[in-house]
Amino acid sequence: MRLPVMRRHAMALIIASLLGTGVAVAGDDSSSYSSSWDGDARSAVRLIAGAPAGKSSTVRAGVEVRLMRGWHTYWRYPGDAGVPPRFDLAKSSNVKSVSVLWPAPRPIPEQGLVAIGYVRDVLWPLEIVPQNPGKPVTLRLKLDYAVCEKLCVPAEGKAQLVVKSGSASNDAALAAALAPVKVVNVTTLYCIAARRIAFSS
Repeated sequence: MRLPVMRRHAMALIIASLLGTGVAVAGDDSSSYSSSWDGDARSAVRLIAGAPAGKSSTVRAGVEVRLMRGWHTYWRYPGDAGVPPRFDLAKSSNVKSVSVLWPAPRPIPEQGLVAIGYVRDVLWPLEIVPQNPGKPVTLRLKLDYAVCEKLCVPAEGKAQLVVKSGSASNDAALAAALAPVKVVNVTTLYCIAARRIAFSS
């Protein structure tokens, strides 16, 4: 049955109002699996949720950093320049332990020096052991990091997310981030970067 024109217009206005105020509309459950972004035009941070790790009580999640084109951020060993990211999840609830997994970085020549980090958006998977596996985990993140183009800028991002049991729409992204998580030979990274610097000079 077709609705009268006035009623269709009224419904359209209500839906637009809900979207504009951030109220969830039926069928749009993305907010259940990710926090809002916190940052600026150069970079931003959010939390994403994943499904439990098999039959264990371990919960999967991730910290995602979005980078503007041309900017980069750093690995846990930043090389000759840069600052490693610092993950503070101390204010989380129902968390016994958290492990941060580090995707493989790349060498980044910086004015004759060699930094180690990421030149594109990066997702750090988290493996969380809850205090009580039967209850949701609430993650509260404070991330201190640096982003660089020609100059480096300190950055801070905060995010909060409730991670519940069950499958999540971000599992594919977490699996892709886990694929390159491996032991990285730092000496090899320096050698690769040194060759790039010598070739460009």
